[in-house]
Amino acid sequence: MAKKPSKALSIAPAPPPTTIRQMGNELVRVDAVYHVQDVAPNSPGPWNIEAEKVAWIDAATGYGCIIRRSAGGGHLEGYVGVKPGHPLFGYSASALRDLGLRVHGGINYAEPCLGPEPEDRSVCHISLDERMRTSQTPVHAQARDDMWWIGFECNQPTDLVPKQRASSASSQLLGTVEQVYRDEGYVLDQCRWLAEQMKAIGDGHMILSGIES
Repeated sequence: MAKKPSKALSIAPAPPPTTIRQMGNELVRVDAVYHVQDVAPNSPGPWNIEAEKVAWIDAATGYGCIIRRSAGGGHLEGYVGVKPGHPLFGYSASALRDLGLRVHGGINYAEPCLGPEPEDRSVCHISLDERMRTSQTPVHAQARDDMWWIGFECNQPTDLVPKQRASSASSQLLGTVEQVYRDEGYVLDQCRWLAEQMKAIGDGHMILSGIES
């Protein structure tokens, strides 16, 4: 008597891997973390345990966020992206400063995803789900998205800039300025604050002068 054919095992596709990163006092689900040797500061400091780029989707707003390290000063920068159709899409940095968006040091960046750049140093964000769908190799792939990125820098007079640490220390000794290094936890909070403002504008709950309804 012939054996009944055995039932084939049904294997569900594995879910995308989850990367959890501690930024400040919080654990955050992130899409990508990059350590870039030629961007990282050489001097010892709290930046030694940080990455040069972290990208994630803000859980509260659904907006793409990026923390990136400046190659010039070694300080951190924060970015939040809005999609086509958002009232702020396409506005220049100078226009956004005049509109009243509030964030550390004010808005100094507003650009589309600028390619071709390797993803580990670009102001572009390939989400974890999209990367899994297209099987892109993150660092070598040219990052592409359709967002308009709005950002700020932590190189203000009160900010300690790692690659200018010697001159900063001298200034502090002279009592002219008290400088603080703005770490990943601080920039995370600022990105969230900026994303909240952008979502309120997108939902019509926050009106800024100069924004047409």
